[in-house]
Amino acid sequence: MLKYAKVTTLNENECKVTFIGETVESQMPYYRLATYTPILNDIVAVDDVAKIIIGKVVK
Repeated sequence: MLKYAKVTTLNENECKVTFIGETVESQMPYYRLATYTPILNDIVAVDDVAKIIIGKVVK
């Protein structure tokens, strides 16, 4: 399922998100596409089933 989230933890080994409307960070790290370099506080589209950050969402 496609969801929106904010990147809240970022280091060389993992990227965790907090889903929009929630206050608790994901327990599991998420994969990312090679074409996207995450930055803290980015709003991103996430495939929650595959655990993949698809990319940054801009208005």
